[in-house]
Amino acid sequence: MEIKLNGMRYYLMRNIFLIILFVVWTPTCIKSQQIFVKDSLSGEPIPYCDIIVDNNKFISDSLGEFNFSGIALENKSFIVNVHGYHQKKVSLKRSGNIDVLLSPVFIDIRLVNITKFRNETKIGLKRGKGTLTTQKGLEITARLQNPYNTILLEKIFIPIRKIKNYEGYIILNIYEAAKEEGNGPTTKLNATPIVLPINTFRKRNVPINLKKYNIKIPQGDFFIAMKIVQKIGVYETMSNYPEISFHVGKKRDITFFRKDTDDSWAEYPVATPPINFILYVKY
Repeated sequence: MEIKLNGMRYYLMRNIFLIILFVVWTPTCIKSQQIFVKDSLSGEPIPYCDIIVDNNKFISDSLGEFNFSGIALENKSFIVNVHGYHQKKVSLKRSGNIDVLLSPVFIDIRLVNITKFRNETKIGLKRGKGTLTTQKGLEITARLQNPYNTILLEKIFIPIRKIKNYEGYIILNIYEAAKEEGNGPTTKLNATPIVLPINTFRKRNVPINLKKYNIKIPQGDFFIAMKIVQKIGVYETMSNYPEISFHVGKKRDITFFRKDTDDSWAEYPVATPPINFILYVKY
């Protein structure tokens, strides 16, 4: 009888030991944990923030929300970055949602003359014969020139030739060109990214209305930067990455690019025809 009890004790102790060992050595995972990115002063949501995890860049949704799922929590952190705010590094918690409060960057606002935009025109390049196809994780630019004092961006025509997968988003940003040698992208001119569902482009010959962004572009060179993302607001990637080909301009130019995890721009080694964006503007 005593031998039988000792055997049962051994069996129970062994199982308890294995359970403890499993808990200790298995990384803690969460089914779901949501973060909410907000302005530290107003408490208002900050839309379309970059969420950087393990050298992968994702993007929050229009309400500043982002959902982590199926990710190991142990020693895991992420970086939140968005134009106009200080970057912040945050550690994931074992449970509960996270409010990420970002502090605004206070800068000197340049004084400009108040312009009444009365006249309408189009700015763009003459279309060439070639095409350019998107590359995963890459943001690329096209240089245009504003010959007027200041223009107000009203609409944009994106010259799409072919789309293979309509699940995803096109993200646009407008940058002023640097004055010094190299003349690459510098100051961002739109407060929030222009996020366009690829679904929008089932009718391809329709310009996209951008009036709500109130983007004013000063005289001189500027850049339209574009990248393609698969998902917004979730820690998830698709195997079927959106592939889009675009019509390009007739003349070659220096094209700048950067990878998802890079802050600085680089030049393509050779001049290439840029994407043939057409802007509808007022001046």
